[in-house]
Amino acid sequence: MSVPYPPQAEAVEVYSAVKDGLINVIDQTFTHPTDKRSCTIRRSFGNGYLVVKHISDFVVTQKPIAKTEIMETTTAVHTVTTKTIELVQGYVLISNNEVQNVKTGEVCSIEQAKAVGILKEEKCSNETRSFTQTADTNQDWSIQSEPSEFTSKLITAEQQNEL
Repeated sequence: MSVPYPPQAEAVEVYSAVKDGLINVIDQTFTHPTDKRSCTIRRSFGNGYLVVKHISDFVVTQKPIAKTEIMETTTAVHTVTTKTIELVQGYVLISNNEVQNVKTGEVCSIEQAKAVGILKEEKCSNETRSFTQTADTNQDWSIQSEPSEFTSKLITAEQQNEL
């Protein structure tokens, strides 16, 4: 297991550091063996001076595998629903379906609050947007150093129905 911080070239394993007296358990500090800098154990892990276990040679020598993907048209539809409510003074909305009395601490559901007259729904609006991304699948794909560009355009619901 390794800690999710990049290790320095001169990093010391915890076991070796304890054995060599580089970790002061009482002060919770680590002293670097070459330049004698002292800092907290947490900071030593974060800076990469102290590691639980060195990264294996197998992991260090691995190179990323080149991967080519062919993408097609993707359509995403996002609907945002907005509700505006009004609460009687002395009540607060504590979740999307509960109302609480500030003085007594009593909690009731939205439906109960509507029935009693504590909560009033003023308006509700829906907004729908559709996004389409397209990539040409007929091209010869090759690995490039620059990222490929994809076009994105906003289309209306009527245009979406025509497709």
